Amino acid sequence: MSGTELVYSLFSECQEGYPHKHARLCSVNPRAFWEIWPVIRAVSVAMIIKACLTIVTFGIKVPAGIFIPSLGVGACCGRVMGLVIQWLQYQELGAKIFPICTQDRNCIIPGLYAMVGAAATLSGVTRTTVSLAVIMFELTDTLTYVIPVMLSVLVAKTVADALEPKGIYDLVIELSQLPYLDLKHEYLWGSLQINDVTARDVEVIRLDKKNTVTTLRDQLVMLMRTGNDDSGFPILRLDSNDNGLRMVGYIGASELEHALTLVADEPEAEVYFHTTYTHYISSVSSLMEETEYHEQDLFDFSIYMDQAPLTVQSNSPLEMVHQFFSKLGARYVVVTDTEGLYEGVIDKKTWVAFLADLEEKS
Repeated sequence: MSGTELVYSLFSECQEGYPHKHARLCSVNPRAFWEIWPVIRAVSVAMIIKACLTIVTFGIKVPAGIFIPSLGVGACCGRVMGLVIQWLQYQELGAKIFPICTQDRNCIIPGLYAMVGAAATLSGVTRTTVSLAVIMFELTDTLTYVIPVMLSVLVAKTVADALEPKGIYDLVIELSQLPYLDLKHEYLWGSLQINDVTARDVEVIRLDKKNTVTTLRDQLVMLMRTGNDDSGFPILRLDSNDNGLRMVGYIGASELEHALTLVADEPEAEVYFHTTYTHYISSVSSLMEETEYHEQDLFDFSIYMDQAPLTVQSNSPLEMVHQFFSKLGARYVVVTDTEGLYEGVIDKKTWVAFLADLEEKS
């Protein structure tokens, strides 16, 4: 049985007048506990197995989803609760806790409890509220149960936030160490400056030295070993006054790897970069037309170089750097001093780690 079929079956009603398409989830004599016990046991076992499988599949990143499995687990729990409440209602006829059930002995609907349990479980896992309520309304195609569904969603989210402020997706992002930045989150920078987060010991490519295929490949291998395969290399030249190094451009690790693959047969050949290259190719068709007249020099890596990387002065506020990463989606920011000389690089992973450390200290 698929996840959607399981949820549909658990949402089904067992009252008289409804077709009993799901007889295994309905009890002929709900007033007798020995009649409802096999159903409770079967649904409870299904709930445990479904919960364990969901934990395993989501943990090992199998594309099994989290929405339908969470709905299934919650629906099982709600169905069990509904069966128990139905049995208690039959045992305590006329009790004050069931005031509206004096005339109608079948007023307890286990399918409604399954629906409420599914909504509450999914809200606690994903921390969704309004969208989840709308989804439940679309599943049932009615607004009859709008109040219990909305109340269950709000209560589940409140309890879940009290136990753990972050939802399942936020926790997975943290565990996977993905460079994700929340646009709504605000930080208190205090006396911190850009120099506190700038990486000055990164590998660079200097144009005043001879760069061959072998030397660049060795630098790329060193970068890969440090786990920074999604970063790159600043390309620098000596300042005309010999005061320091100035930026020429930036080349990403993936672009450099692709360029080195094309010239791997000549390891001792010299590779060069220059800033006179113009990105005149605007489409695939124009690329085909240009290659008919111009034979590209494979050892000229200028085509792979970002000649205008985002730069920020070392005396700029940290909020500006945060805006670069969060709103502009930058992968790296080059830091220069007030004279425009190169100082270092801040990549997105470094920035995310810096923000995490800042949150822990605060």
